[in-house]
Amino acid sequence: MKKYILLIFLTVVIESILITAIIFTFNTRFPETMFFGSSLFVFLAFLLSSSGGFLSSNFEYSVFSAMAGSYQIKREESYLIINPFLVGSILFFMSYFIIYYFLY
Repeated sequence: MKKYILLIFLTVVIESILITAIIFTFNTRFPETMFFGSSLFVFLAFLLSSSGGFLSSNFEYSVFSAMAGSYQIKREESYLIINPFLVGSILFFMSYFIIYYFLY
């Protein structure tokens, strides 16, 4: 449990460092950059944590076609793995609303 919480905290810290670097590098406004950046992080975390959807079916099809085999469509049940990257990204996204409420 300690490792899981530490990885969540590490995810939030790394994402905030990346957003801060983008803000200072490109001289953008804080609220917009944090909102769109955290939205992108949540989207990427969701894609990396899910299975059985559109992306995995296309990947499976491309592997079979590259091996010159025939592809049989099979129904795979979709599921979402709740990992520290996903939880940290969601917490970072929620922190945007808290920070925005107090700063603006």
